[in-house]
Amino acid sequence: MTKTYNDIEAVTRLLEEKEKDLELTARIGKELLTHNQKLDSNVAALEAELKQANEKLTQLNHELAKKTELIQILTNDVDESGSESGTPTSLRCINLEFMQRRIWSLEEENKQLRSEASQLAHDTEDCEMAEQRLVQDIASQLANANMEVDGLADELQRQKEESRQQHEEIAILTSKLLHAESQINKLTAENDELSSNLHITRDNQRQLAGELADLKDRYAEVLSLLRDTQEQLRRQRRKGMPQARGGLFSSLGTTAHPDSIASELESSLYSELSLDS
Repeated sequence: MTKTYNDIEAVTRLLEEKEKDLELTARIGKELLTHNQKLDSNVAALEAELKQANEKLTQLNHELAKKTELIQILTNDVDESGSESGTPTSLRCINLEFMQRRIWSLEEENKQLRSEASQLAHDTEDCEMAEQRLVQDIASQLANANMEVDGLADELQRQKEESRQQHEEIAILTSKLLHAESQINKLTAENDELSSNLHITRDNQRQLAGELADLKDRYAEVLSLLRDTQEQLRRQRRKGMPQARGGLFSSLGTTAHPDSIASELESSLYSELSLDS
């Protein structure tokens, strides 16, 4: 019984540990899912930044092309104005100086735009490489997470199956325990009844032993009396004194033949002893 209770307690503790493992597995799976969602959000944000950078690069290239075209137009205008003979020299010098400053300014701005475009292209390339590495890292982490989730799912299924089997074993052990308790109660009742019968039997045995001892004492007394009587009868026979016969057996209340009286007395004693035993 104690071993059965200990087995049930051990199985119960094992089930509690399995439930804790299942809770830990579910919590880890939830954390992995949250981490994957964060990684997806980061990828989406980087893709949005890359899209904005590409749009800005396209805009800068467009502005650079327009300014380059404007510089070309201004340069052509300066050349044409120099070839016109009717224009005053001072006005041509002013226009030329203005155009040169404008051209220089536009060239500097063009250089700056090209530098910005080059830097932006470099940044875009770095961003694309970083995004690629991040995507690869996320893909690797996601694959590992999926493998862990699959492993946890298999482990969860296995633990569920073990838990089901353990519940079945507990049910079987509980049924056996109840049956054993019923048998113990039945055997205890039978044992109590047998103990009571044993006490009664022992009391009867002691009573019969006492009665047997009394009967043995009585038998010994009667047998002694019988022997004395037989001895007296033999003596009377030898002496041939019939008158002594009546005096000898007056205490027994009969005048029958001495041998028949002794035989009847002895038979009666044996019959009584046989019935009592």
